[in-house]
Amino acid sequence: MTDRGSAAPLSGRLHGLDALRAGALLLGIVFHGLLPYVAGFRWIIADRSTSPIASVVVAWAHLFRMPLFLLLAGFFARMSLARKGTWGFARDRLKRIGLPLLVFWPIAVVPVVAIAIVYGWLHSIPNPQPTSDDPLLLISPGHLWFLWQLLGLYAVLLLVRALVTRLDRSRRRDRVGSWLGDLLATPAGVLLASLPHLAAIALQGWRSFAIEGPATIRPELAAYLAFGGAFLIGWLLYGRPERLQRIARGWLGYSLAAGIWTVTWFVMAGPNLPGRRLPMPDLLTGLYGAVGVYLWVYASLALAIRFLSGENSVLRYLADSSYWLYLLHLGLIGALGLLVADLPWPWWIKITITFTGTVALLLGSYELLVRHTWVGRWLNGRSFPRRRHGVESG
Repeated sequence: MTDRGSAAPLSGRLHGLDALRAGALLLGIVFHGLLPYVAGFRWIIADRSTSPIASVVVAWAHLFRMPLFLLLAGFFARMSLARKGTWGFARDRLKRIGLPLLVFWPIAVVPVVAIAIVYGWLHSIPNPQPTSDDPLLLISPGHLWFLWQLLGLYAVLLLVRALVTRLDRSRRRDRVGSWLGDLLATPAGVLLASLPHLAAIALQGWRSFAIEGPATIRPELAAYLAFGGAFLIGWLLYGRPERLQRIARGWLGYSLAAGIWTVTWFVMAGPNLPGRRLPMPDLLTGLYGAVGVYLWVYASLALAIRFLSGENSVLRYLADSSYWLYLLHLGLIGALGLLVADLPWPWWIKITITFTGTVALLLGSYELLVRHTWVGRWLNGRSFPRRRHGVESG
């Protein structure tokens, strides 16, 4: 028997969330592209041009980008489970998350290491001493830690769900889940959503509002709390379309609150942006930071659902290509950054070149190698027929 869960599958494509996923991915490329221009930041390359504007954008994007991704992952995971059932969901996740992780691990990570070595050689930088003697660093997943984290969350989800289903014969979990989902769709939900993130900030020693992704394949409690919490929020929001619409109706309030929060953060942090230490007790600082993270997450959700829910071929194409761009963008943007690192150009010209070059090359390779081929069916669950002279060809 196939278990399809208690939530009925939503019908139709959620264009607003697709657009949000594409936008968050493009923001991630901007984020990585700007890292060489942040003064004093140690990355695979360091540009001769730095800018406080780059520091501000990096700090802001790093704040909420990954919780937003994990929230969307939780939402779409429950949608997939409702459609495919438990075993279909597990097979699909292994095929589309587990197998790409194994295949693209060397393809995506080795070039990044090579770029760091070449940059060090060109600038006579000795091989950096490792910051840890952890042998697992030798097989670090790099930026693909997100896929590794997702696999762990899927495993926890299926185990906990099976246990709760066995123990809760009265299906009280459905009533509790429905109540929590409804609460999360209100402004008070921002505070509730921020609690796991607050716990993760505390585990990190109150040193940053943003939670770092794991550097190795070893599970890290802070990451599981923050990202697992975001995943659970997305899971709980699924099931009733009116929850998303309720969030969308608050787009102006969430956006204003997020903007005011950001201004106060920058003012209090001063030159120590991104605000590692604020003039408040640690607990109050952590709560302030966690709430700020979810103000931006909710503002992003609300704006996307409110203004981007109509079908748009460009946004849909970007959403379809986002997985491919995520897998391969880091090495490419690092390579382009290496080529311009020593040129006496302003930083904003360089980031324009590296960002547009990375996106153009990846979209071109997606069109040629992925969208109409078995690779697209593997990564995205479907491929698209080619169009020739207005006629589709299989």
